[in-house]
Amino acid sequence: MSQAFSLYNELTVRQNLELHARLFHIPPAEIPARVAQMIERFMLTEVEDTLPASLPLGIRQRLSLAVAVIHRPEMLILDEPTSGVDPVARDMFWQLMVDLSRQDKVTIFISTHFMNEAERCDRMSLMHAGKVLASGTPQELVQQRGAANLEAAFISWLQEAAGAAPETPIPPSQTPAASGKPSRQGLSFRRLFSYSRREALELRRDPVRSTLALLGTVILMLIMGYGISMDVRTCVLPYSTAIKPSVVRHGRSIWRDRAILSNSRRSPAMTSLTGGCVRESWRLPLRSRLILAAILLAVRQRRLASGWMAPCPAAPRR
Repeated sequence: MSQAFSLYNELTVRQNLELHARLFHIPPAEIPARVAQMIERFMLTEVEDTLPASLPLGIRQRLSLAVAVIHRPEMLILDEPTSGVDPVARDMFWQLMVDLSRQDKVTIFISTHFMNEAERCDRMSLMHAGKVLASGTPQELVQQRGAANLEAAFISWLQEAAGAAPETPIPPSQTPAASGKPSRQGLSFRRLFSYSRREALELRRDPVRSTLALLGTVILMLIMGYGISMDVRTCVLPYSTAIKPSVVRHGRSIWRDRAILSNSRRSPAMTSLTGGCVRESWRLPLRSRLILAAILLAVRQRRLASGWMAPCPAAPRR
């Protein structure tokens, strides 16, 4: 149970409990009785049909605890569960945790900054800067420092840890530093099998994800392959010279206006277009011809019309 509530705000209190009961694989026949027990035990009867977002912080803490213990776990880890809660709700929350520990025999690990809460634990560890300063029962820690209370003992441990810190910097190690470049390793079949097994388990447990990962890729390949084309199969050439066709320049200086193709139907260009030998006809300067020639070399079914056209081969005689 973390500080961020693992609750679904679009579901009511009862619906949250029922959903988590199914997620924890509780038998369906036991879910109604288990949900009713959690609602009564954690005093949620008056708000069982209310959304969690509209509940006070203390009630949401109780609901989150009920969700965490609905499957009767043997161990419970709580990360500052009473942070931001008023003293009355904090005492009520701790009473629920004491009942879980004494009656249900649940082992509870809790992190807190409040010394009065730490005194209620059977055993505790004082930590500072990621290091454990002391461990034991609250009474033992107080007696070891000869302090009046647990808070004074903790301050004494902190002062001792601060005094033990070296004032002079530690000299650098004489051993050569490890190279930042990782060493190359060969193929590990064990690592390959572990990764493959993990991915297979995820795909098997999530059919929607497996469907999108396998079939979705094939469907996208077919759509991209057959649905999108950059080919220009139809070209309109004006026969009248009275109206000059417009040229889209796209802001590039290499595209310039040139005379249109010959209007004569007997010209090589028109013969090639009408005969199907040429799909596209371009009027380009020499610089652009060299650029496009390199691009169109791989397209065998096209013929480049750049100021000259090769006539279509004669049709075979019958």
